[in-house]
Amino acid sequence: MLYLPVCLSLALVAGLSAPISARDDKPLATNVVIYPNEGLAVADKTDSYIPAQTRVAVLPAVDRTGERAENRRQAQAKAVYENMIEQFTKSGFVVVPQAEVNAAISEAGMDLNDEEAYRRDNFIAVAGAVNADLVIFAAVTDASQGTKSGVFNAGEKEGKARVKFWLLDAKKKKAIYSAVIKEGKAGGASKLFATNEGSNRQINAAGNAVKELLEPFLKPYAPAKK
Repeated sequence: MLYLPVCLSLALVAGLSAPISARDDKPLATNVVIYPNEGLAVADKTDSYIPAQTRVAVLPAVDRTGERAENRRQAQAKAVYENMIEQFTKSGFVVVPQAEVNAAISEAGMDLNDEEAYRRDNFIAVAGAVNADLVIFAAVTDASQGTKSGVFNAGEKEGKARVKFWLLDAKKKKAIYSAVIKEGKAGGASKLFATNEGSNRQINAAGNAVKELLEPFLKPYAPAKK
């Protein structure tokens, strides 16, 4: 029976050396911690902001899905952009006027349709030009429609969209979210922007991805319920 300890030792070593799979294998920012059960890359959780004194530069979102219909690409990007503004505004943050942000982007010669431009220093430069404390940018990377296969909702149509986000603290020059991808969904049971029009579900899903991603960050600043 001397072989038992050897077998147990080998099993233990194998278990320790086995790769550990994360809940979310999306690109994560460096020097960050992960919110439990969220799968999101977030900066030091001790960081806090006074919303009424915090300016946020929201860069126009872009659609990089390759969707053939230009109007749908525009609608998906618009849904993401408008929902980023809405989420920060609802939480009391000061959103920099769009005209100021667009002027700063133009002055910097930054092409948001060029993936090579998606660098922290570029985003921080735009934020600095408009005296913003935070800067956020998002790109829709994939969108699709399909049907659910669950027992109770089999055949129900559902839209999905994957959106890549950057949210930076421009003053501290560090990432809150860096190239983090979040998938949003929309269907008959969607919490936000649900619609019965199948052609719009993936657009709504793109908007939902914004809320899902920003929820843990903005939770401390949620407006008090009346």
